[in-house]
Amino acid sequence: MMRLESSTYMAKLRAAARENVYAIVGHAARILALIGLFLPWALMDDAASPLTGPQFAVYFWDGADSDYLWSTQTLAFVAFSAAPWAICASVAYATAKSMISMDSPLAHGIALVSIVLFLWNGSNAVDDVHPHVFAFFVPHVGLLAVIADMVVSTATLTISRGSLGTQSYSFRRAGDRGPRSN
Repeated sequence: MMRLESSTYMAKLRAAARENVYAIVGHAARILALIGLFLPWALMDDAASPLTGPQFAVYFWDGADSDYLWSTQTLAFVAFSAAPWAICASVAYATAKSMISMDSPLAHGIALVSIVLFLWNGSNAVDDVHPHVFAFFVPHVGLLAVIADMVVSTATLTISRGSLGTQSYSFRRAGDRGPRSN
């Protein structure tokens, strides 16, 4: 009897430790994504240095290419200029909300979709230094960090919620037996 209780207790401890590891990895990924907002994302045509996320958000108000992009590809310009705002806001929101002990899968989704729009619509606006893969340009280290960290953070949210078939354990009264799946 004592061995059965011990094994159940150990299974509960392992499950709790596994959930804590996912939470720690998710928090670290969101903080690194927040740092990635302030690292270089891409080099625009005729720019002296690569722009960061907040600089991209402001670039389209007074940047040199804004009039040209607006006149040539209006829809691409709107998506390309709105994406940095959405990326910065959703990464900051996901990080802040996770610190309050609540997850925000919607913010993760908005960030990832905005990144895809940014990379797809920005292929004509960035400098020729950037290599292209299919219709997407390859960004610098800052946006690569944001992409990688948001993917890791989304994966930890999915795993910790039990969507991939992991079994979660809850503590029960003394008379109940075995782990219970939620």
